[in-house]
Parts: sequence; C-alpha cells; structure tokens
Amino acid sequence: MSGITIRIDKGRSPASKEAQTIISTLPGAKECKRHYSVRLSEDDMIHFGPEIARILELIPILRESDWFDVPEYGTDEWANWMIDIHGFGKKNSQKRG
Repeated sequence: MSGITIRIDKGRSPASKEAQTIISTLPGAKECKRHYSVRLSEDDMIHFGPEIARILELIPILRESDWFDVPEYGTDEWANWMIDIHGFGKKNSQKRG
C-alpha cells in the first residue's frame, strides 16, 4: 500500500503553529527537534483529506512567513539560527578536524 509523508519544519508564525497543530492530530505523528513528521497510508489520506488540504494551503504562507522570522539579535536562539542558515555545526566541524 502506498502513502505519503508530510514534514513541516517548526516555526513561530501563526501559519506554522496551525500546521503543527494539524499534524499533531494525525495518527502516527512524530515531533522531532526541528520538525513534525507524519506518514499517512492511502486510507489515512482519504479519511484526513480536509486536514491534508489545509496543510497544503498553508505551505506558501509558511515559506514566506518563516523566511523573515529572525530571532532577536544576540540571543542564544539567534546564534543557533545563524549556525543553521550558514551550515556550520557538527557536520562541518567534523570535516575540519
């Protein structure tokens, strides 16, 4: 049986919060460190069609709103955000050393 996997990155915008809430109500939803993920079967897609449709409607809004959601300068959250957008961290530090 085929299905789909939906993954929504965590964010602080209202659209992101709505998508996270919807995904958390679906069966088998997983909360990871930086995203929510759910794998849906064909039967789940039929049963949860309106929820999936709403998530799909939110995708363009999510992309725009979270691009400009910059944490307050000088905070730990801002430092982590800078590390994420510049690709530094464990993966790159292991390559260097």
